Amino acid sequence: MINKYFKKTKKGLEQFLAEGPKSLMSVIVFGAARHAFAFGLVIAAACVFWTVGYFTLLLWSIIMGEGAGSLITYPRGIFCITFGGLAVGAVLFLPATLVGEFLCKRFTLPVLIGIPLSIIAFGAFALFWSVMRHLSPHVDVVEVMRSTGGLIVLLMVPLGLYWWSAEFTQVIRERTSGRDHPR
Repeated sequence: MINKYFKKTKKGLEQFLAEGPKSLMSVIVFGAARHAFAFGLVIAAACVFWTVGYFTLLLWSIIMGEGAGSLITYPRGIFCITFGGLAVGAVLFLPATLVGEFLCKRFTLPVLIGIPLSIIAFGAFALFWSVMRHLSPHVDVVEVMRSTGGLIVLLMVPLGLYWWSAEFTQVIRERTSGRDHPR
């Protein structure tokens, strides 16, 4: 795609990269950096909650005179949170946020309208993955809906954290430019 761009416009790579924040490459790099930061922030927050919960329960078991449990529990939890967070982010948070961002740019809507658009897209993706999980002949539709509702409720706060960490710079840019529709 980039080669087609260079051939159509007869521009060199240096001029292409020097075009400023509207050039394709800088938009891609900036978007990837924003979403990588969002992934890291959501995973770090989940790891903090796991750490606090783990050590609280460890302290409680020591106070109550019970066994401390396995030494592998804490690192296994961190491992599961990290890779689970990457998976959830890749199949739910990233696509939902990108759909909201795309629709805002496409229809020149304010960035904050991306919140409900991302939530709607998140619900659609959650329903899709719940249906994929329950694709067997003996699964009840009510069970699929219950699973989807639980997934949406459970992940709504992490989705909000992801959205704000990925889109915060866009919101600030829109608010400081003084325009309602900066795109």
